[in-house]
Amino acid sequence: MAFCPSKIIFFIACPRCITEIPNTQSVYKISSSDGHKCAQTVLLAQEVGTQKWFRIRDRTYQTIVTTTLSIYATSCPPQHCAYNDMICPCAHSAMEQHLWQSEVEGKSNIFEIITSHRKVGLNVFENVGSYFMAKFGGWLRCVCRVCLNECVRGGSTCCGPDCHDWNHNKVLVHCSLWDFEDRFNIVERSGMHFGNGRQMPVLCKLLDYCPDQENCAKYHSYIERDFAFVRRHCPTITMEQVCEKLNVLKMTVTHWLSYQASRPSQKSPDFRLTVLCKGCQQLGVDELENGRSDVCSRGHSWKDNKGAAVLDIETGKWIPVKPLPEKLPKVASGLKMCRHKVSGWCSRMDQCQFAHSQLEKCVWTWQMTSEPRGMHVFFYR
Repeated sequence: MAFCPSKIIFFIACPRCITEIPNTQSVYKISSSDGHKCAQTVLLAQEVGTQKWFRIRDRTYQTIVTTTLSIYATSCPPQHCAYNDMICPCAHSAMEQHLWQSEVEGKSNIFEIITSHRKVGLNVFENVGSYFMAKFGGWLRCVCRVCLNECVRGGSTCCGPDCHDWNHNKVLVHCSLWDFEDRFNIVERSGMHFGNGRQMPVLCKLLDYCPDQENCAKYHSYIERDFAFVRRHCPTITMEQVCEKLNVLKMTVTHWLSYQASRPSQKSPDFRLTVLCKGCQQLGVDELENGRSDVCSRGHSWKDNKGAAVLDIETGKWIPVKPLPEKLPKVASGLKMCRHKVSGWCSRMDQCQFAHSQLEKCVWTWQMTSEPRGMHVFFYR
């Protein structure tokens, strides 16, 4: 099935306004909004002259640029992908494959298409910035590229023991909410000028393996490419100001509020999430991760014992929450409770594909009906 870019039209919808057509792969119909305020995070594409709307996923992290078509999409008739959309790297339709290939070639940018068409009652910068932080989760930090230390407000050197020149060595990095030292992406360096020689959103074929990333005119990750698009809307403010503004707009604030606004007739669950030490939890003690040490107070490594938890408001206890299962039902209503856990003890524990508590099932339901699927972004990178 071939597509011509000039004959494709787009529609930005919210998860509540679309319904997948049975026995299809990523083909949707658009329902009435019933007057609610859309969060608008889902991109639908349609070839002119046809009636099928295809959902197009906006990619985040991939080590390999691939536009392979999923075997579920090529089966006859097309089947629903049995895997979590967040971890499936294959295109789910020929339309998605075409747009991904166009993006790899630098002819289009799905991030730009979504943010230029959606309407969420925000100014241009807040619209683009809030979607950027919702898409990638995590947060931003300004640090010294030499020692990774920060700088006091208005200071001229970093806070490290060697006091490196701040204006020359500062970089803006993106990291998860809980990890920094082990994994982060540099999205801006001191002296970088966005828009000069980097107009086309083309991904470098070598990605992280490019030997000259600082001078290469292409982008080496999806987050670097999309950040450049955000930066074009605020070219005059400092790196520190960009860091502060975007952190305020991250998913836990703007995106979650916009999603709540899209459901005024149904009270959205007010989940309070945290990270606990699983080793301490087995001992009956709840110890919250604070990011100040590699081990908890009882010597358990945070790297090996980090687990998400949600607060049970009625009992005041923290309830463990597993990551979303790799294999998901088509709709959130298809999520099931683990019969072994309900009746006693489940031998599969964290590897179980079923919910181990009603609260965990509620969190999973929230994840499946929000964009992106928050808990995975927050805790399991």
